Amino acid sequence: MCSAKHTAEVVQTKECKKKYVLGLSLEQLKVLLLLSALVCFGCAVYFLLSTLTFLSSAESFQGTVVEIIGETDMSGGTYQSKVAYMDHTGNERIYVSMIASSSPRHVVGDRVTVFYNRNHHMWREKINDPVEIWAAVIVFLTMGIIEIVLFSVIVVYSRRKTSNKPTQP
Repeated sequence: MCSAKHTAEVVQTKECKKKYVLGLSLEQLKVLLLLSALVCFGCAVYFLLSTLTFLSSAESFQGTVVEIIGETDMSGGTYQSKVAYMDHTGNERIYVSMIASSSPRHVVGDRVTVFYNRNHHMWREKINDPVEIWAAVIVFLTMGIIEIVLFSVIVVYSRRKTSNKPTQP
């Protein structure tokens, strides 16, 4: 019986000659990568449509960065912008950016545009910043592309291994 107990172990017995990666055969790895890529592309499409829906009916307001919220840990620090703005009813609203970065994206006093959509199912507010608006789409699309590239490499590797096998008389 073929099995792999260690990462990237090569099992070579009379019954079986298979290469395992992370405990999976190449065939299993191909299927896993393809399914994972499809899930990532599905998430990217979902976030793209959700973001477009949000932006299509969002109102824009001018806000001011009132504070930079910083947290530090062993690996460094992260910073988020806290923005105050007046909504459509004239009430002051406070919004803390969803995106934290290793260096502040704004400084206190910066004027920023805030998109506000009181009817959206996922987000109510976002700062008009490409990273804040498109981060989820970019992350899932990138992950899907990487998985498709890895899938392609494994397919090419498998085909080369198959075509290089000597024929038995």
